[in-house]
Amino acid sequence: MRWFHRGWLLFLILLIPFLLAETTGETAPNFFPLADIKPGMKAECHTVFKGDKIESIPVEIVGVVEGSGPVRHFILIKFTGNSDKLGISAGMSGSPVFIENRLAGAVGYGFTNADPHYGLVTPIQDMLKLWEEPAKPGRGAYYFQRGGLNGFKGVAFGENAGDHFLQARPVATP
Repeated sequence: MRWFHRGWLLFLILLIPFLLAETTGETAPNFFPLADIKPGMKAECHTVFKGDKIESIPVEIVGVVEGSGPVRHFILIKFTGNSDKLGISAGMSGSPVFIENRLAGAVGYGFTNADPHYGLVTPIQDMLKLWEEPAKPGRGAYYFQRGGLNGFKGVAFGENAGDHFLQARPVATP
């Protein structure tokens, strides 16, 4: 079973260069533009829970949070529907999220000790820009001030930012 998860991850990694061969993330017809993502939009997350069956999970866009760091935006999502499997769990990192059959991004973060139905998607446009960034060592904290997260100032990545920030942790890969 592990070989399948590794194979799926390898497939996703190898897919990006082919999509880049034609055009950039700003104009690619297969990508959903970050600027067009609005709260309330419906999306689908494709992932594997068991074996080799790819399942589609309904997702609702809650909003886009902005901040600093190499990835400038994250898409806040909520898994919807009637399945007991819904929610972010270990092994879902990199699961693609599609809006109107176009790639919007990939699952990247879940929240520590919070509702597992919510998570953060790294937008494909921001992922593509990382190819141009030089590698930088170190792990700093990134803060996202905007987003209106139910009384929290925002989302913190990396170091603990205190009680007023919702702490986001990377989702484990398969």
